[in-house]
Amino acid sequence: DRIGLLFANGLWAHEALLATWRCGAAAVPLSPMLKAAQLRVMVEDAGCIALLASPEYKQLACEASGTLPVFTASSLAALAKSPEFIPFCPAREDLAVIIYSSGTTGLPKGIAHSHESRFSFASNFAAQFRFDARSVALSCIPMHSNGAWISWLPAKWVGATTLILPAFSADAYLGIVRRHAPTHGFAVPTMASALIQHPDIERVRLECFETLITAGSPMPANVKRA
Repeated sequence: DRIGLLFANGLWAHEALLATWRCGAAAVPLSPMLKAAQLRVMVEDAGCIALLASPEYKQLACEASGTLPVFTASSLAALAKSPEFIPFCPAREDLAVIIYSSGTTGLPKGIAHSHESRFSFASNFAAQFRFDARSVALSCIPMHSNGAWISWLPAKWVGATTLILPAFSADAYLGIVRRHAPTHGFAVPTMASALIQHPDIERVRLECFETLITAGSPMPANVKRA
């Protein structure tokens, strides 16, 4: 089964993803920035049997779902306590997630990842970017973006801490850096540009980052030089 997830970046999104896997289903993270008609195309293409949404996106989920049932995360929390619920342990070859990405080529395409694929993704990035249990990953991009997984999935793999920024702003990002000194992060070039232009950038100690990756679109030359 495939379950559509409609969340902003937040704790509920991470819990919904792990709960979907624990139920034996595959997750289909969807962007709440899209219109209902665009979401419905993805929902139908992925073969979702239901949608799971945070309360603020329930109406959008209902408009996108057609005749499919829509659940809110809070309503499922009670179901998880049911004695009838039996946790499922997926096999490596089982489908884990379908991520829709169009890049710059037009219509979104579903990229299917097995649990083995996600396992390899987490373990390889953890090794390459020197994650360990003392690491602190900063997540500031929702999980419908595959790049977002670069920071928090390796962190989960090694048992590290993940800081979750619900919505990006340069002020909020630099505030987290000041207070919590994250060691790993991912940001798209537009975010990097906003950070570089912030008046406090020289006063915030970014040396806490062991690895800070940017990808997703071309990096402007002036941002690269900065």
